[in-house]
Amino acid sequence: MRKGAFAACLLISSGALCIGAEAQPCAAPEFLNTMVMEPVAGSDLMTVPVTINGKQKKFLLSTSEPVTMVSQAMVRELGLPETTYMAGAREFNVRGSHSADDARTRVRVAELGLGTQKGSGLQFLVSDDRELGNAKPYDGILSNDLFSNVDLDMDFGAKRLNYFGPDHCPGNVVYWSQRPVAVIPATVTGGKINVPVTIDGQKVNAVIDTGAARTSMRRDIAELTFGLKADTPQMMPAGDLRDGHGATVYSHNFQILSLEGVDVKNPAILIQTNAMVRNRDSGLALGSRAQSTEPRPPDLTIGMDLLHQLHVYLATGEKKLYVTAAGTGETEVFKAVVAPAGR
Repeated sequence: MRKGAFAACLLISSGALCIGAEAQPCAAPEFLNTMVMEPVAGSDLMTVPVTINGKQKKFLLSTSEPVTMVSQAMVRELGLPETTYMAGAREFNVRGSHSADDARTRVRVAELGLGTQKGSGLQFLVSDDRELGNAKPYDGILSNDLFSNVDLDMDFGAKRLNYFGPDHCPGNVVYWSQRPVAVIPATVTGGKINVPVTIDGQKVNAVIDTGAARTSMRRDIAELTFGLKADTPQMMPAGDLRDGHGATVYSHNFQILSLEGVDVKNPAILIQTNAMVRNRDSGLALGSRAQSTEPRPPDLTIGMDLLHQLHVYLATGEKKLYVTAAGTGETEVFKAVVAPAGR
């Protein structure tokens, strides 16, 4: 676990109690919202309950997609009116800000219920079949664009998705545990959470992706940094998986993946050359979302096969990720919180 001493802050109903060399006032994070996540059957992936125009739906939690999307099937079911997106159109954001994107088909949503909050007069992207087909056990993809200016708290052990205000005492975020935590520098670019990790003693740049069922590494990183060679006992094909350009996907069992002291032993990591479609029900599938303008896959994508073992808190203002091993059961903070809006 992470070495070194730091002041411990205990979140209580009237504020925060910080215990360190000198007891000083310390602002606690402002609690904003909470949702109970539901696992996708046969997978470590998580869905989030929402209401769309009063109808209960489920969206896949994905911290790698640039924007939130709704499925074509739900558009047809609810008769959502399509509109061509125009710069400056109103989009839902949990702190009330707006964003702009390239022109693309969108739908108008009169009301979105997310946990205990609601937003009205919204527009969302309509997915295509490569992004979100018509036979998935969820109705859309919930991405980081809705959480761009809050602290995002993903408690996979208790299956809770929470968010807090970003204005608080630095480090005063670990309300759930008295155990040591990993404190990792984190940046958010293009909606993606980027963190440094160490694998078998080598530093690697990684993306936290809750929409990926499996953890994967780009092939040139595996070969040049770790000396792996394809079609050897150390790097064998991962069944019949292919990437977006039809190249073989391989697999390798590394010894240890470390997030500043939170260690995952013997992780089985997929190794791929190009971007590929994620079949979020079971892992990876044939087909391609890759376009000539798309960047290469990240050096390392940390998927839900590893993330489901963790509790992850993204402190937006601090640009840090706080991580512990996942606990079990509810914390005191959320026991009195009512069911999501619309239920």
